[in-house]
Amino acid sequence: MDLEYVSVENSKCHREYYPLELNKSTTFPQKNTRSSADHRVSTPEIAYVLRKLFDKGLCGQAYVKQYLHNLYRRNCRPNTIRTNGYASFLFLSFLKTIGRTHLETITRNDLSAFIEHEQDRGLKPNTVSTRLRALYAFFNGRGKYITGRIRSDSELISAIPMIRL
Repeated sequence: MDLEYVSVENSKCHREYYPLELNKSTTFPQKNTRSSADHRVSTPEIAYVLRKLFDKGLCGQAYVKQYLHNLYRRNCRPNTIRTNGYASFLFLSFLKTIGRTHLETITRNDLSAFIEHEQDRGLKPNTVSTRLRALYAFFNGRGKYITGRIRSDSELISAIPMIRL
């Protein structure tokens, strides 16, 4: 059989199973798209942290939401998202107790006071160090969620103390 005379594109069988469509490589289905501000919560871990932030009325909820969604997009483990979200929740609730209402007003002394507060609660040094690393990632993360908005010279990031174990 000579293959020059066989045309797959014009056969009736091909049209029955594969109807003619627009070029799929250039057209996309029209969907109702939402802006990133209306983005739904992706995981239960993110929903839990955001609900706690909202219930307590803490500042910086948008930054934490953006940070946690970026962790989810980077395919971080659920435990990583939970741990980093809880560390940022603890830090923001500590800021509320000392009277800070905006993230733009935090200083090195606030971070040091948070570390002392966590140590005074009787936590082990490894736990405090883990929470501090989570805060460091929050402030200096890949997306630089807060650094560019708080201090352009990254003075706060260089001021975050590290704990020796």
